[in-house]
Amino acid sequence: MAAGLAKDTGLKEYLQGLYEGRVSREWYDRFREDLENADPWEVNHAIHTLLSGADDYPRLEQAVARFIRAAGKSLDKREAPEYPEDHPLAILTEENRILQDLRNEVAVAFKEYNALSPEDSQDHPAKNRLTRGLKRLSLLRTHYNRLQYTLFPALEKCGGEFGCLKLMWHIQDGILGELKETLKILEHPGPADGARINRLLGSFFLKSGSLIYREERILYPLAFRALGPAVLSRMAGELRADAGSPKGGSDPGVAGSDGAAGTSPVGNTPDTIPLSRGELNPGLIDLMLKNLPLDITLVDETGRVRYYSEGKERIFPRSPGIIGREVENCHPPSSVGVVKKIVEELKSGRREKAEFWIQREGRFIHIQYFPLFDHGVYRGIMEVSQDATALRSRVGERRLLDD
Repeated sequence: MAAGLAKDTGLKEYLQGLYEGRVSREWYDRFREDLENADPWEVNHAIHTLLSGADDYPRLEQAVARFIRAAGKSLDKREAPEYPEDHPLAILTEENRILQDLRNEVAVAFKEYNALSPEDSQDHPAKNRLTRGLKRLSLLRTHYNRLQYTLFPALEKCGGEFGCLKLMWHIQDGILGELKETLKILEHPGPADGARINRLLGSFFLKSGSLIYREERILYPLAFRALGPAVLSRMAGELRADAGSPKGGSDPGVAGSDGAAGTSPVGNTPDTIPLSRGELNPGLIDLMLKNLPLDITLVDETGRVRYYSEGKERIFPRSPGIIGREVENCHPPSSVGVVKKIVEELKSGRREKAEFWIQREGRFIHIQYFPLFDHGVYRGIMEVSQDATALRSRVGERRLLDD
């Protein structure tokens, strides 16, 4: 939220009290008038203030959830803005409608599945419907990625009060974790797993529904007021270009692998850049980087993202909105500490590289981080990610001209 849009109310004190454990009726009644007249900007201001001085995310999550429920009566009676057609916030709102329909379908399947005995549920059609529905709800990940890599960076660049974004990311990660764990249990359920599934899905439905509410009643109205036309236009293009979104779509303004919008034409043109070996023009450099079978991201010496390669198949989500963003804001709160440690060790020379590998949806992903030094001067870090699934399966030899 842009600074100065929220008047000073008792909401900050009320939320701070919730964080400290004051959940009595008397505490609510003391701030009833403020809560029953709260608007999205005042609610956000209180949340931002609390998050500026606290980092216990489980406690923050609980306190903020209570706070938004307490202010819900006022938020509900305020009409949400009417976004023009094809407006980025209209696109994100429509995605929520699709996701809400999927949540409703899964709720019906879960109710049917939950009514079965453990013995009957093993091969019952209700289990298959529930599993299929939960897999379709993996679209939540796509929606959250679009918020994290398109809307969140745009809001951060406004310089306003958006501390709530880190908490939202924390909650989003928790929701996706519950979804993943539930699917894993359903694949090989045990006799005592019914209670675990109940707990996981109960939390999943509560939190995912709450986030839809927060997006539409608080976050989107804030963004509608805070973001300028140029930023919104760019966001709309990014969202349309993301064919993996719940709504889908394409953007004719985004170039394919045969060219790059806004770069020099490929070929021997006068605007070449001298390199340590040879020289290339910017268009050819861009084409080369886009066709590497790798994902490359470059973070400069100040800790801001300066480049990422636009390959044919990205391993991890990226959006033009992350350019110029602090690298710590490109990760969920749970991993920020690890990111800081890696950066510090590479920058100081205690590590020459950092290497990881993970399994994701049947793929083997190899990730490496390299520090960049220019004559001893630290210039940043390069992340290189590769889908090495096929490479791991290679045996023997294959010669250049072999079919």
